[in-house]
Amino acid sequence: MEHIQDLFSYDKKEKTALTIGKFDGLHRGHQELIAKIGELSRLEGLKSVVCAMDFTPVWQVMGIKPELLMTRSERMRRLEGKVDYLVEAPFIKKLTQMTPEIFARDVIQGIFHAKYVVVGDGFRFGTQRSGDINTLQALGERYGFQTIIIPNLKDGETVISSTVIKSLIKAGDIQQANRLLGYEYGYTGVVEQGNHIGRTLGFPTLNVHPLEGKVLPPFGVYESQVTVSGKQYRGITNIGVKPTVEKNTRILVESFLFDYSGNAYGEEIGVSLRRFKRPEKKFSSLEELKEAIAQDIK
Repeated sequence: MEHIQDLFSYDKKEKTALTIGKFDGLHRGHQELIAKIGELSRLEGLKSVVCAMDFTPVWQVMGIKPELLMTRSERMRRLEGKVDYLVEAPFIKKLTQMTPEIFARDVIQGIFHAKYVVVGDGFRFGTQRSGDINTLQALGERYGFQTIIIPNLKDGETVISSTVIKSLIKAGDIQQANRLLGYEYGYTGVVEQGNHIGRTLGFPTLNVHPLEGKVLPPFGVYESQVTVSGKQYRGITNIGVKPTVEKNTRILVESFLFDYSGNAYGEEIGVSLRRFKRPEKKFSSLEELKEAIAQDIK
């Protein structure tokens, strides 16, 4: 897969099967769109393209702090081997001023040479989100691409969306969030040196700082799976500010791994959350904290 970080830098000439959206989280609904463009590309010899709209420039102007399920690097890793091109599209002024017709003519056909455009049935595009799937289908007939609409995927009565998944994570319902995502939610980061309190207590941890903008669950202890150097380990992870031993408010993701004896300082690891165990609390002593950790592990 080739990763192109600016929409207007895409200069390929092949016909494509294209899907467009924010793709925050790459949940099960997104996965259906991606599977469809992969199928079309294989059947008709097209290139498969994910165009991921990036609203960061707009949020910065508006002073909005992003809340994301996925960083760019996490999205890139999850799409590796599934599509031919991942194209980032920062939502800059030039894009905000495009009418639906100009977007269809200059971007969908002009840049991507799309034969097929695959979107969900809530897709909106163009100035002030004025275009919908009916607009897209009509413009496709005019500019030579076919629009394929994939109905919103449901889990029971729940429509799967990034917004719903964020709410579940914030509420601590990691199991349901993972069900809608189709994989386990978590964090990637470089292991940093801590104050070694965990090692002193007999429970050494691998500590990473969650990247700014990632949605956080309630502070507390979680059953987890941690990937270190390509190998997976079960463990427990505390997300929070360590109120028993720290006075600052810097958030850390600290994981104690079963059957692991290294430290991995300076390495990037992945922490996947599986189940909420208990909320974070301030213990009256290190001995009380040690007993609580032992119970968490048990």
